[in-house]
Amino acid sequence: MAMRVDDDLRPQTLKIVLVGDAKSGKDQLINRYIKNEFSDVYVDTTIAAVFQKTIAICRQPNDSSNVLLFCWSIAGASSSSYISTFTRADRSLVIMIICDLTQPDDELRIQQYRGLIADKDAGVILVGTKMDAVPTVHRTEREQKFRAFAAHFLPLHPCVITSAKTGEGVEVAFKRAVQMGLKIEEP
Repeated sequence: MAMRVDDDLRPQTLKIVLVGDAKSGKDQLINRYIKNEFSDVYVDTTIAAVFQKTIAICRQPNDSSNVLLFCWSIAGASSSSYISTFTRADRSLVIMIICDLTQPDDELRIQQYRGLIADKDAGVILVGTKMDAVPTVHRTEREQKFRAFAAHFLPLHPCVITSAKTGEGVEVAFKRAVQMGLKIEEP
């Protein structure tokens, strides 16, 4: 006889899929969020890597529940095949498009991901990474350029500036993803 697990005891799940070019900072962003760690050592994600974390969500006072996050890091060339496996029926999906801010024209390269998200019923966030590596004298200019691109490329979606090395913006990016994926209004 099979035992039935009560659906109320099972945590809700949310998939957060990070897509971007190789070395754009996808794995380090996840590593900072999940483990609060950073490593300068580059490990190639040949196809995809999946990380998980359970978080508690309070929707109302005295009403919290657990959510199991599956964070996928998908290398640029394989993004199309992996994203297509997430169906429209999967309502708990957020795509983070990762842009390496140290690369002057990375915005042009990430335009390839627009087609991946055009027909998906998913939340989308544009995330600029490695802000700490942008020379200090160019940071304001680089941030303004990225935000202007985001407003043009994905005008209805949020963009967040991050640094996995310093931790800047990482919690904000994942908090926005969770709110978007679970359809939680921002306070």
